Amino acid sequence: MTAVQFDQFWLSRFPHTPPISHYFRHDYGDKWFRIHSLPESKRYANTEAEWETLLTRQNAVITDVLGLDTSILLVTGDYLYDELSAEEVDFTLDSVLTLESIAGLPFEPATRTDLHRMDPEEYDSGRIYQPFFCEQIWRPHQFDAVLKDIADDCTRVLFIALERECIAVPYDGGVDLFLPTAEARDTYRTKYQAWLSSREDGL
Repeated sequence: MTAVQFDQFWLSRFPHTPPISHYFRHDYGDKWFRIHSLPESKRYANTEAEWETLLTRQNAVITDVLGLDTSILLVTGDYLYDELSAEEVDFTLDSVLTLESIAGLPFEPATRTDLHRMDPEEYDSGRIYQPFFCEQIWRPHQFDAVLKDIADDCTRVLFIALERECIAVPYDGGVDLFLPTAEARDTYRTKYQAWLSSREDGL
């Protein structure tokens, strides 16, 4: 997939949502549910046993929602200030791409999002988001290093099934899942009830 193809794909699927993880729960809340990675909603893993539980839960639910051996897009990005042209920005300096778990994946830059233009009340003038994408095949535990970096709040990555209209968004504490319909969401939420938050809002 080229950058042009990625942009076309994104506009066809998510025309009103930037490729930034926290916007999805706002824009697709009717198709969203969240699982927690650890018992009693503990946020961070501190022992090997907790890491095993975290990775087991995350791999299980992501595999179930996205599908085994399914074609996926990984999407991540950097927040920058638009002081340089796109050609001059050095993505090797203080970039998400320097993370060891991500550095070995063939991420390519896509079209930048002008965050200030999108939401001038939240973002300063010149603030931009540079998304990166790569195509992969989802297999359980293949992306454990990435999931661990996300769980340690080092980065954010969207896992998007290309054929299914399903998205997994791991974060430091759990995984946000987005299904094609509210009915499908309810089915999966019931299936993973033991891993849900006890809060009424599902957070």
